Amino acid sequence: MYQGVPFTGIVYDGRDGVDEECIYANGDASGRFFCLDRLTNTLLAEGFFEDGKPVGTHFRWQARGREKVTKTFTDGIVMFAQIENTEGQLLYEFDGHRLHIKRWFPNGQARLLKKLQAYNKYYDFLEESYWDATGAWLMTKTNATEFAFNADYILDNSHLFETLEQVEVVRAFANSLLGTDTKAAVHYLAQLTWHPDPWFRFDAARLLGKSRQRSAIPHLQHLLDDHEIPFRILDSDWSHGTGNTNQPHSIAEEAKIAIQLMTEG
Repeated sequence: MYQGVPFTGIVYDGRDGVDEECIYANGDASGRFFCLDRLTNTLLAEGFFEDGKPVGTHFRWQARGREKVTKTFTDGIVMFAQIENTEGQLLYEFDGHRLHIKRWFPNGQARLLKKLQAYNKYYDFLEESYWDATGAWLMTKTNATEFAFNADYILDNSHLFETLEQVEVVRAFANSLLGTDTKAAVHYLAQLTWHPDPWFRFDAARLLGKSRQRSAIPHLQHLLDDHEIPFRILDSDWSHGTGNTNQPHSIAEEAKIAIQLMTEG
């Protein structure tokens, strides 16, 4: 509203060297929207609206100009989205028609494939498959309950894993081992207490505690001096851009909790 009347005209905002403009008609975005870097004359974002709804394909640079997000709208709803880096390498894809989410490593290798139950249920998956940066398949999860693992490869290469998806693979694999071969699970998790990534060390401590095996206590002792709190910058997706996540406390605290679980009773 402008002076009590639905606004028609151009809304402009210019700050921090960036110009943004959007055309309005009768109070609704209806026309071109764009965002321009005034210094370099580079288009940072562009899209079109009709009667307040986004139409066609929109794009925006995010992650401080390192990633380009492209979204295609159908009836005002995102039905296709991609993220690529400055070299044009595809990193992420959401396809609401084919019902999948895909990610790639910067080297072009497949990273994950998630098959959706419905286009608007981004976190309900019929099937999820994961790979590492060499192209090796790691795990497939079906209906959130059935797991298939590349067990030998995971056992031999977990020390090289890096991504949060690979944390999930290791967690699922270790839980599976705990259910079938506790001794093997403790041996595997003991090695992960020395992983270079704090997220894996934290999970190793937590899962060793879950094992309730006193034989695991010596493998936890050195973690009592590990006061790092795991923190990660999240990978971008089209819906929320970038963000971060962290564990609620330090690895040392988690190791202490694990040892307490093993010595109870």
